[in-house]
Amino acid sequence: MTDRPRPKNCTQYGNIEDRMRMFETFHKLKTLPNTWTVLRIDGRCFSTYTQKYAKPFDLCFHENMCLAAMRTAENLDAVLAYVQSDEVSILLPKTGTAIFDGEVEKLVSVSASLMSANFTALSKDIVSFDSRVISLPSWKNVVDYFIWRHNDALRNSLYTHAYWALRASGESQRAATKQLLGQPRSGQNEILFRLGINFNDVPDWTKRGSMVVSTSYFKDGFNPLTKQAVKVQRKELRIYHEIPTRSQYNNLITAIADKGCVTAEEVATWASVDRQEEEHLPSRVEWKVNHIPTQKGRN
Repeated sequence: MTDRPRPKNCTQYGNIEDRMRMFETFHKLKTLPNTWTVLRIDGRCFSTYTQKYAKPFDLCFHENMCLAAMRTAENLDAVLAYVQSDEVSILLPKTGTAIFDGEVEKLVSVSASLMSANFTALSKDIVSFDSRVISLPSWKNVVDYFIWRHNDALRNSLYTHAYWALRASGESQRAATKQLLGQPRSGQNEILFRLGINFNDVPDWTKRGSMVVSTSYFKDGFNPLTKQAVKVQRKELRIYHEIPTRSQYNNLITAIADKGCVTAEEVATWASVDRQEEEHLPSRVEWKVNHIPTQKGRN
């Protein structure tokens, strides 16, 4: 028995594509016009995954996060990425030059898959990230957003250092958590100081994270028309483990939101660059808190 041919203009079949596309509810959703877009990408179930890493912070894990963030930012034509813990905030150029014409579904799915693939390739562990889109209407909102994430990094770092310092001193998970419950920042600092640790002396990247910044620089070139050596300007994403503070931090975010990059000369005023090659990740940080291995019955 053969199938009957479909009538050319039959409503039952003729508009099925149109009817099905009606259910793609979010496909045409785009970022707000004339805004800056931030993609915040978070590790999925990383509280479980990171149990195998050194505590309170693992240098190898952080460097993998930074390099994965840089590769992701490069693919998205981003101008800035801020890395703290298992979170990356990526700033795209102002709407009008953004990729995918600002389509939210593509921005979310592609950024999450890129970060997942890049980190998996570096760590040799299969992991996944989720992503969300934030539309910011002014450069001041951009500055405020990155101040917020920076402050969040500081708050989490202080607590984490205090918690693992207590664990290193022999406290159980329950006892350490109880001691820190309701403690203000001054109280957490006091606990660290009592255990012989000055929070000001711990590695900067463990407190404040790292940045991937679009940086312009000059290099030697050659003009084939005039047959003369010339200086040419280029831009590349660079990883910085030392980031500016206070007003310099605000100025950095403002400059990137405005110009899309900073100059190497501007960077020299607040940071020493650590341009990490993909095949080599140098270690420049010494731990201040002992590694506490995760063990059953330790709690």
